[in-house]
Amino acid sequence: MYEYLCDHNKEVNEETKIKFFEQISGLYETIDTKNKEFGWVTDIFGILEMYKYILVAKYDLPKTLYFYETNRFFEELFDTISNTNRWDNFKSIKEKGLTLSLNELEQIIQSRFQWHLIYKNVPTAEDACSWHFIWWSRYSRYHFWRIYLLSNSIRKKILVQTFSIQKQLSKLFIIYSIRFQKLKSEIYYTFMYEVLDALINKSSSELIQLINSKIGKVEDQKGWYDIENIFEWRHNVQRKT
Repeated sequence: MYEYLCDHNKEVNEETKIKFFEQISGLYETIDTKNKEFGWVTDIFGILEMYKYILVAKYDLPKTLYFYETNRFFEELFDTISNTNRWDNFKSIKEKGLTLSLNELEQIIQSRFQWHLIYKNVPTAEDACSWHFIWWSRYSRYHFWRIYLLSNSIRKKILVQTFSIQKQLSKLFIIYSIRFQKLKSEIYYTFMYEVLDALINKSSSELIQLINSKIGKVEDQKGWYDIENIFEWRHNVQRKT
């Protein structure tokens, strides 16, 4: 990152280089300081993993990059930027104008620790339950989405939308977890790619509308493992026991 900033700054000098170095060091220091304050929450690799998802969605990079190990993702990204090696999945970054920002990393760090505080004081029991339904579902890989939305919510004072989206997403995961009793690639890959794109590039209302369209109505959840029959069967089993 330090080399990237130096190479992409037209007026770089020794003073600027020192500033870049101090800014990068400051990110590590912020994480260490907050971990001491709150107890261990995350590290730089956790922050970079979230940044990976932002970059893929923001610049419409190949979706397979979502599942790259974080070190591999950034190694191949910087290899391609520096022309050391042009990796196939990163060939489009120049034409798409991909840029890296210390401010974005700082924002992710602040949002991650802010969420830690919010999680400890969740507004309602429903909010707490929806969070746990996501975390313990077959789709828990996507628990991190709220960190991105949270950064916008704090600035725009629309934190309530974060919980609204969380509730709808938990409903979606519950429906598909109960109906099919296994991970559905339709949700895990295709649809969640759409969610990540909307999360980064669209408004909160558009994101909620997207999720609601996938939840649909009861009749949309008929067919293989009819959702109503499942609930009725489980209710009858509970009555008998």
